Amino acid sequence: LDIDDFKSFNDNYGHRVGDQALIAVAKIISRCVAEYCKGTPAELYATRFGGEEFALILPNIAEPEAASLAETIRSNIKEYNFLIRDDKGEIIQKGISLSASFGVAQHFSNHTSKDDTETLINNADKAMYSAKNNGKNQVVQFGAIS
Repeated sequence: LDIDDFKSFNDNYGHRVGDQALIAVAKIISRCVAEYCKGTPAELYATRFGGEEFALILPNIAEPEAASLAETIRSNIKEYNFLIRDDKGEIIQKGISLSASFGVAQHFSNHTSKDDTETLINNADKAMYSAKNNGKNQVVQFGAIS
């Protein structure tokens, strides 16, 4: 996933606030993943992939199910009310929202070579850029674009 228009967000609010927004997005992802895994043996891994990009690794989860989780995370990010506080903790601006574009891809191989991993990442990137190019703030499955 990639946070939409994050450069503009940083330009408008500053990098300190941008860092706080990244932390908030990470917490939203963590909460959604924890809720998804609750009561199941599922193991999901989430990480910041670079800049304003995050990656989720969902072993043994089919692409449509992964897209459903991505949609849950996407809607939680969009609905979150970001606040900006001054150094004293006082709210100086509220009602700020962010959105994110998601690309979902599935890996079918029984082995995980470096080439397989790169192909999976490239496929997820293609789906994510399809989401961005078609209006942003959406989840696109690689299987739907290929």
